[in-house]
Amino acid sequence: MCWNNDGCVFRNISSCFFSSFFNDKTSKFLDITGFKEKDILEGVADNFAQDNLITPEQWKILLKDYKPLNDTNIKSFSRTYLVNPAIVLGRLSWQTDFYKIKSEIDKNLY
Repeated sequence: MCWNNDGCVFRNISSCFFSSFFNDKTSKFLDITGFKEKDILEGVADNFAQDNLITPEQWKILLKDYKPLNDTNIKSFSRTYLVNPAIVLGRLSWQTDFYKIKSEIDKNLY
C-alpha cells in the first residue's frame, strides 16, 4: 500500500513509484504482506548466482575447511577460488539470513 501527503492511496508499487518519482516525491510505500514477492527473472538470477559464482562443492569446502568464517578465511577462500570476497560475504549473509556480520571486507564490486 502506498500513500502520499495528499492522502491519495495506491494499491500497487508501480503507481506509487510513478507518483513519487514524477509528481510530488512525497509518496511512501508500506509492505503489509510480510514477505517480498520475487519475479521470475530475480529467481533465475538468484539461482545462477548461488550455483555458479560459488559452486555447491566450493560452498561445502568453505563451510568445512575455512572455519571460523572470518575476514581472513573468507579472503583466503576467495583467493583460492577466484571469487570476490564481497560475493562470499554476501552469500554467507544470505544463507544464514544474518546481514549484520561484522566485517572489514569491501562490499563494492569493481
